[in-house]
Amino acid sequence: MKNMKITALCLSAAIALSTVTTPVFASADTNKAKVGVKGHITISMDKPDKSKNVKSKPININFKFSDSKDYLEDMSWAMKAIEKLGAKGIITGYPDKSYKPQGKVTNMEALSLILKLTGNEEESRKKDEKVHSSLIQYQKQWDLKWGWGYLFVAVEKGILLPEEIKDFNPNQPIKRHELAKYLVRAIGKTEDAEKNMDSKLDFKDADAVPKASKGYVYMVNELGIMTGNENKQFKPNEPLTRAEIAVMIDKADSYLDGYDDDENEAKVVFLSYSYTNNRLTVKYNGKSVDYKTIDDVIVYKNKEYTDVDDLTKGDVLEVVFNSSKQVIFIEVIGQVEDDEDEDEDVAREDIKYTNVSYSNLPTSIQKYVDTLRATKGYKAYKLEDKIYLAAFMGKKNTGGYAIKIEDLYKYELSNGKYVIEAVVEEIEPASGSIVTQAITYPYTIVKLNSFDNISRINFIDENGKVLAQKSIENLDKETTATGVLNKIDNNYIYIKVGTSSVSTKYEISEDAKVYVNNKAADLEDLKVDMNLKLTLVNDIVTKISADYQVKEVEGTIQLLDTSKNQIRVKYDTRLTTYKVDDSTEITLDGKISELKKLEFGMKVTVELVNNKVTRIDAFNNEESYEGKIRDIEITSKKLKSITLLVDGSQKKFEILDDTVIDMLEDKAKPTELAINSIVEINLLNGKVIEVIER
Repeated sequence: MKNMKITALCLSAAIALSTVTTPVFASADTNKAKVGVKGHITISMDKPDKSKNVKSKPININFKFSDSKDYLEDMSWAMKAIEKLGAKGIITGYPDKSYKPQGKVTNMEALSLILKLTGNEEESRKKDEKVHSSLIQYQKQWDLKWGWGYLFVAVEKGILLPEEIKDFNPNQPIKRHELAKYLVRAIGKTEDAEKNMDSKLDFKDADAVPKASKGYVYMVNELGIMTGNENKQFKPNEPLTRAEIAVMIDKADSYLDGYDDDENEAKVVFLSYSYTNNRLTVKYNGKSVDYKTIDDVIVYKNKEYTDVDDLTKGDVLEVVFNSSKQVIFIEVIGQVEDDEDEDEDVAREDIKYTNVSYSNLPTSIQKYVDTLRATKGYKAYKLEDKIYLAAFMGKKNTGGYAIKIEDLYKYELSNGKYVIEAVVEEIEPASGSIVTQAITYPYTIVKLNSFDNISRINFIDENGKVLAQKSIENLDKETTATGVLNKIDNNYIYIKVGTSSVSTKYEISEDAKVYVNNKAADLEDLKVDMNLKLTLVNDIVTKISADYQVKEVEGTIQLLDTSKNQIRVKYDTRLTTYKVDDSTEITLDGKISELKKLEFGMKVTVELVNNKVTRIDAFNNEESYEGKIRDIEITSKKLKSITLLVDGSQKKFEILDDTVIDMLEDKAKPTELAINSIVEINLLNGKVIEVIER
């Protein structure tokens, strides 16, 4: 029976989004793309001869998602990305194993995909029960059933900024301009986006792109991750489908140096395939390697789905593995140059390195060691001009275990980049040996000088087997944090985000620069409730930028409500009520005081920073008036009020039970005060405390 192929038809899609592959070199005589790959080994192939019908069954494509076959024609532009990312475990389907490519994608789903792509899924899952301080106030509003860990890491990694959270809803469909921001930040192009905030966007609907997103839209278009449609429209505020986001995530993957060649995938050169045991023989890093495939493994070649029968010697493959290290997806991305003379392994060069003890590690790396040492794994960090390679053996119940990096090598790839190989040796206690009966966490860290064009780190065992492939995490990268100043305590600064009452603590560098309203300042110039932007390198604050407006109001107290922590002040004939909190500084006559000790009628100066009360200075308000009595009110033989003529105007004063009245005659009564007699009236905070007859 003749083998059948399912061809992915070209689609002039409204969104004009096409998949991308690794750059190749065109070969005119074969009409095939070729990629230069070092090393070439000639091995006979046991691929069945189609002409003899050795394999006569039709192609049975083992799609990851049950509905992929239904969309091969209508969504051919997205199927490769969907199946590939599904095989890698970055995207998942529904309980019925369908993907539903026409469905909408929420902000939460989009961020989780991006974090999976960038290798942050494990960290996100570990923090799944933890809510970031900047998100606490939204717990009831969002009512999330999953994803708090992803949001925590998204904020920590600077993919979702604190100032954006007030307009963020994880349950709503994500818009195109929003995805542009998240993707650009995830692939480390934030600085480029900020530089292009004012660059011209060549879209007819450029004015519809929000101002804060313009630089990000510019970059995703420049990189080819997200482009306009055939009408030159970007459609920034339109929601994305699950098919569209799969294509964009797949494109962004190529800009994540190191993640495109991790434990779950590799780029290799095809040599042969045996159906007997599903053995795929390839050349990897100049060496012949065998992989086992699943039955009917998917092959994507020349924009069509097929099987391993269509693979030819020299095809450059991108293979995806499952958790059992079986190949579950194969994409042909090019072909090596035919060079029979190149039949040796790539040249490897020794790298000098030193072992580093915990006490001699930079603080930022010590923090990672403290977190990671309990789990088996491998890490690579860059800090200043050094690279640190770490190998963790994980938690052990006894002593006697050890792990070390024996040798370091580097070799050059065809694209001019380098791979570092770290040879790892693990030592276990011999049977019957006496060991320490205590829990241990064996690990080792080595340090080497950094150099340019490093693609990835391969941790291998003594036999050359790849244990893990890691990209280098750059700890020199600047990050930012924004919020409102809560307090500064010794070498730490505490800020609050939004209306949250929880503060986040940051360590301040000894030489941190401080700017207030764009002018150089000192830490002492910072005030509670100032808006702050912190610049951090390796989690240490190196720059503090404060922005604030200070306003002062002078008046008299008209109302105090200690149960609600409120004070009402009269100034310029206006009455304004202010909220007072525990951080508000209060003084009375120049001495530290508290709200409950203030009184009606006192003079106050209220200081506001960004419209929040930061300080109240209160003073006892003493007043004195002298004039002729024009009217006296007597009730039940008690003096109740006196009206004076003062500077041509009449002013009425209420007499209280504790008002002291000093008569000229010792035996005279207050009710005997006469009209036109002259008196002095003294007040404290608006209350008459003394009347003196002259």
